[in-house]
Amino acid sequence: MGADRDFIVALGVPAAQQEATADAVGAWLRAHAWASPDPEVARLRFPAREPDLLGPAAGVGADDDRGTIACGVSDGLWLAMEDMRGPRCSTCGTEVDGDLAFPQLFAWADGAPEPVFVCAGCGREARAGDMDTEGSCTVGNPGVVIVPKVQTTAQAVALARRLRDDLRVAFGGRWVHVHQHE
Repeated sequence: MGADRDFIVALGVPAAQQEATADAVGAWLRAHAWASPDPEVARLRFPAREPDLLGPAAGVGADDDRGTIACGVSDGLWLAMEDMRGPRCSTCGTEVDGDLAFPQLFAWADGAPEPVFVCAGCGREARAGDMDTEGSCTVGNPGVVIVPKVQTTAQAVALARRLRDDLRVAFGGRWVHVHQHE
């Protein structure tokens, strides 16, 4: 499963605060045992910070091939890649048609306001980041990158959802999850 990654992304953090927020999240990950420092771990593609090993809070033991975790600032566009789809309604699960969603999502990455979609299934109106983005894309910073080892995709997604929920409690604001599979 070497190509799978999970991103937990903060939405709405002003550019001037993104690096400081990334530093605070990185310190929080270590303080709450989500991350364990390891200076010998290879660098991730992005964010360009030295990753840590996944820690005990991630449910991995010291003897496991644990995978890595890092928090940093990227170009702001976090993509699911293979089989990417439009965001899904958080209420009924209906997917926003990609032909409608992707031009607006990519415009958001270029500085346009966050798009608002109306669900074709239930009529709920929601900002893109308030929808289910796990198989889609989102725009924000900083982002936490989790590269799990020896886990199924379902286990990796459950781990990422748990971290997303913990970050929402610890830092407030809007945090979303994107699962990348290449």
